[in-house]
This record gives sequence, C-alpha cells and structure tokens, in this order.
Amino acid sequence: MKKITTLLLMLIAPMIIGHTTFDDRASASEEIVIGNCDVQCPDDIEVTADANDEFTIPDYVANGTVTVTCDGGTITQNPAPGTIVGPGTTVITITAVNATDDDDCDFDLIVNGNGGGNCEVECPNDDVTVAANDNDEYIIPDYIANGMVTINCTNGTVSQTPAPGTFVGVGTTEILIEAANATDVDDCDFDLIVTGTTGGGDCEVECPDEDVIVAADNNNVYVIPDFVADGIVIVNCSGGNITQIPAPGTEIGLGTIEVVIEASTANDDDDCDFDLVVEESLGVGSSEIESLVLFPNPARSKITVSIPITKITIYDLMGRIRMAEEHQIVDVSTLKHGLYYVQIETEHGSTIKKLMID
Repeated sequence: MKKITTLLLMLIAPMIIGHTTFDDRASASEEIVIGNCDVQCPDDIEVTADANDEFTIPDYVANGTVTVTCDGGTITQNPAPGTIVGPGTTVITITAVNATDDDDCDFDLIVNGNGGGNCEVECPNDDVTVAANDNDEYIIPDYIANGMVTINCTNGTVSQTPAPGTFVGVGTTEILIEAANATDVDDCDFDLIVTGTTGGGDCEVECPDEDVIVAADNNNVYVIPDFVADGIVIVNCSGGNITQIPAPGTEIGLGTIEVVIEASTANDDDDCDFDLVVEESLGVGSSEIESLVLFPNPARSKITVSIPITKITIYDLMGRIRMAEEHQIVDVSTLKHGLYYVQIETEHGSTIKKLMID
C-alpha cells in the first residue's frame, strides 16, 4: 500500500508543478508598460465675447488646441469646458496624470468685450433755460434724441437721469447723461433751469466788443443778417422777446451803422449795440488782414471773421486740425472748452488768432 501511494505522488507532482509555472508566465506577458506624460499648450489666445459680453470656454484638448500624450492617463482642464466667463483674462490649466508620470501647462485666455472702443459724451457747454407750462411744469425731453447731447459709444448703453418724460417744476434740475460699453464709460451733466410762465428769469444780451467790418457786394449793398441767429450776438432770456434794429434783411450801403439788440420778459430786459462797418468789396489789403477781428471771443456757438476769407482752420494746442471751413461764419459749438489757434486765409494773405471756447 505504501508503494502505491508513493507512485501516485510521483505521477501527480509534475502535473501540479507544470500548471503553476504556466500561470506565472501568462501573468508576466499581460503586464502593461506605462510611458511619460507630455502636455503642450499654445501661446495666449484672444477671443471676442458674444452679444451678452460672455464667452463659453471650449474643450481645448478635444478641439486640438492643447496636445496631450499620456498613456493610460486622466486629463483635466481648469476652468472646465462649458464654463462661462466675461471680458478679461482667465488662466487655462491642462493637467495629465497616469500611474508613473504627470505633466501640465497653462495659457491666458483673453476675452475682449463685444462693445469695444472708447465712449465719449458731450453735453451743452451752458445751462439750458426753458419756460414751464401754464401749470408751472416742464416735461424733460430726450436730450440725446433731440441732438443736444452727443454720444459716441459703439455698442454702448445710454441712460439719462432724470429720464425723458419726467415732470419737473420751476427751478434747477441737474441732467446726467451716461454711456458705457464693455471697455469704456463716460458721462456729462448740465443744469436745466425751468422758469415760471409769469415772466421768466433774467435777460442778458452780449454784443461783439469790436466793430463788425463786412464787405458790400458788387453794387456796394450789404444785407443785414440776423445777428442773434448767426451767433454773433448771444441772448440768454428765457421766454423773452428779441428785436434787432435794423431788422434782419435790411439793405444798407457803404458806411457805419449802429445795430441794437434788445431782449425782454415781464421781469427783466437787456440790450446791447455795436457798429456795423460796410466797406467796398475790394477794400481789403494787408493792413486790414493784420487788424481783422474774430468775434465773439470767447465764443460759445458761432464765430465770425470781420472780412471776407478763403479758408479758416482751427487747431488745438497739440497742433491737430479740429475744424476747417471756407465760410466767414463758423459753427464752433462742437468744440470743447479751451484755447485754440485759428489760421485765417484771405486773398491778400493770412494771419493766426487765438480763440477761447467757453
């Protein structure tokens, strides 16, 4: 019996030992070899936001912007794809990790606002005086829509405070205009003065300080203009009556004539006068060029050159051309407060004058 047991063990042992060796070899052949991780990012990326000034971050690995080599690894993007960001700079970080290595890189995502550009808001240089209705009320208009306030603000939002349509009473109300887009903001303000219907406020009339010298036509005739409408005489008289003597349209000959401007309300009145000198059209020489007058100065709305000109060019203090005209009367209401240089050219020569805008 002992010999039979020994014989069986001798026969079975090689089979057991052989099976174990086969399993070990199979495990060794199935082992996975994991390599290094390598992540490569681009330079900064610049994009433009949508109409709501938002940008949705894409999957930069999936779209091929970031290259990742990492066998058996996991990849993460921070902020995650689908994240919504606004204008500005966001750092994008890509990380790859496997069992034996890891790598990461980052780049700046620069989101530009959809608006873009600078905003500029220009209000009237002076207070705006109006008359109330019979109930001593005044409805504030839309000063942007009626052109009194100028807005330059691409894709911007604009607001007026108090809003158009607001009722105000007699007195002074500050009007604030604001404009903003994704990259800039600007505002301006002015006083709205509402006077009662029983007479209005004070009247003030300002005539040129110097004689106004003009040239007659070929028949030695000059037609008197409306000096108030042309901005040569400035009148501030809410609800007042304005008269000019001689009246606009009057024809006069060579010589000097006094022009009187009167303004009045129930509560106040004012007037001023100046001499209008009419010369022959060929009577302008070099001496007259040196003594020509640019008026009014300081100016608010329009300026006039006292002799016929061929061209007038207005420069700011940096030497930049701000306006160029070929008319004797020039609208300067769009110029900002400050000092300017005016080059005046005539058929007999040119000269430069200083101009102050109030």
